[in-house]
Amino acid sequence: MNISIFTALAAVAAGTILGFALRVMKLSASFGMSLLLPLCFVLKPETALFMLMAIYCGAHIKYPSNVRKYMTDFCILTAFALSFIFIIPILAKIALKIDRVQFLALSVFCITLAIYFQASSIQLPGWNNKRARLLSLFLSIMSAMTGLMIPTIGIDVGTGAQRYSMGITELFGGIDFIILVLGLCCLAEILHAVSGRGRQKGDCVTSSVKLLNICKLSEILPAVTFGIPCTQASAIIVGTFALYGIPQAEFMSGISVFALPAVIALSIIIQVMIKIVHEKINKELLSSVAFYPIFAAAAFVGAYSINYRLFDMFLLTFFGLMGFLMKRLNFPVMPLIVCAAFGSRMEWAYRAPFAWSLPVALFYLLSVIVLAVYIKKTLKPDSSGGAR
Repeated sequence: MNISIFTALAAVAAGTILGFALRVMKLSASFGMSLLLPLCFVLKPETALFMLMAIYCGAHIKYPSNVRKYMTDFCILTAFALSFIFIIPILAKIALKIDRVQFLALSVFCITLAIYFQASSIQLPGWNNKRARLLSLFLSIMSAMTGLMIPTIGIDVGTGAQRYSMGITELFGGIDFIILVLGLCCLAEILHAVSGRGRQKGDCVTSSVKLLNICKLSEILPAVTFGIPCTQASAIIVGTFALYGIPQAEFMSGISVFALPAVIALSIIIQVMIKIVHEKINKELLSSVAFYPIFAAAAFVGAYSINYRLFDMFLLTFFGLMGFLMKRLNFPVMPLIVCAAFGSRMEWAYRAPFAWSLPVALFYLLSVIVLAVYIKKTLKPDSSGGAR
């Protein structure tokens, strides 16, 4: 691993502090991770990955206010992070043996899971349960289809034909994933927050906080090994690997098995220190909307620095307004970003000669089962006596 200890510690500390600040400001982890993406052109892959992981941990990991429970959760999370030492090498070896057909089947399964979880979380007021669930499923599928279509814009590598570029020269090379994420995750969230409806509710820590934290840490495993995301934040991690042109499995096999668990454990330790300091500082300082113009300016500067084109700034504005309208209309964004992160790899896998195998059949069967479970739950009679 071509990175010094000091650089790794600085990257983890900076990422954790930024992630914790985002949580205090009631902004998402994908917000901060998308702002970091333009820096990937000047950072080494290891440094960028460590910072993204630290932002993710700092923004997602929550602790109860009780000191005894706090230390218990700290020990459990640290032990779970250290278990990655044994889990990641096994998953990386499995990922290296996956062919294109199996990757396509696994991608379909992960997209199905993303649609299922997103459809289950959408709240649509004014509808009875059946209609709301069916509409949520339809919106999630449409979001995923849109995400799969975005990587097809530009020149087809296989045939050299122009696809969906509408004669715009700047679109011949396709839409950069960084601009898409900056618009949908960063600029849209700023617009939604300024309008008064985008601030998330405060961090409510329930009795299942340990399970919640473990689930949040588990979400990154498919992204860093198989290159398949299931959430917005993990999609940004996959997009980071794509920017460097490094396969995830080969990268994780090349670095030390202690690297990623050490990043998570160190991030948790830094959060303990930050939480102590945070109790003594003015919380209103980080809750101020004065930071939003700075974040918006950073997003536009980052978009322009990719190709040094004004068109990219217009494209960023378009995706920002698009994401803002999607949030206002309760149209899910997460399936779109997840599918856009590895849509080009799915197209590459789709063009391979198809051959049935046990893993392929298993993943497709699981996809059908997930959709069947959701539809069965949707058609189940409403016991609460909803609208008829």
